[in-house]
Amino acid sequence: MQRHRWPLIASLMTNDGNALRSAALSGAGFVLQPEVLLEDYISEGRLVRVLDAFLAPARQVNPLYLPDPRPRRKLMSLVNWILHRYADEREATGFASAHYQV
Repeated sequence: MQRHRWPLIASLMTNDGNALRSAALSGAGFVLQPEVLLEDYISEGRLVRVLDAFLAPARQVNPLYLPDPRPRRKLMSLVNWILHRYADEREATGFASAHYQV
């Protein structure tokens, strides 16, 4: 595989994911974000996948929250949504946790 260097000259520099996504949607360049954050824009045709051969490897995501004797409904809804949404991937990787009820 041939390596290419990208010049470090940029008119926009930010670590805000929303700003990066907005810039890409405005035609200001490329954005590298988790697919789950961009899938609606891709399916609508507002963003197009490019450079598939150069995609970053998948990384594990670990949402953390403080223990609470009375867990908030919104938080538990999010945790349960994540567990349902990614159940197949969790089973495929052998990840299972007895700490959560789905």
